[in-house]
Amino acid sequence: MKNIDEYITCRSKYFKAKRSNETWSTIQDLRGNYEKQFPNVNFYSSKWKTSLKENAELSKNVMSENSFKICNTLIPYQTIDVRLMDEHIKMNFGFIKEFNTGFVKYDFLSQILKVMSKDGN
Repeated sequence: MKNIDEYITCRSKYFKAKRSNETWSTIQDLRGNYEKQFPNVNFYSSKWKTSLKENAELSKNVMSENSFKICNTLIPYQTIDVRLMDEHIKMNFGFIKEFNTGFVKYDFLSQILKVMSKDGN
């Protein structure tokens, strides 16, 4: 039972780090697209940037420390239950990625609207 708990912790750390890295990449792509469309909006001043960037940078170490290979040493075999557990863990952190990406997208849109309303006056 201890190994299962350690496996869950290992996989959770891995997927959390992976989603953090993916979130940062997605947000960078989104920011790049918005910058092309709205060059007069400063997307770098957003309050989320520092936190998400730090998480993405830390995620690389966490992912290597909790890789599939390392996590798989904690349990000697892969059953359907273990694969389902992995999918559940992956799905939970996928929701967090979508939430964070959505939050930043709305923050970007808010900044765009502020600049547009100032330009319209």
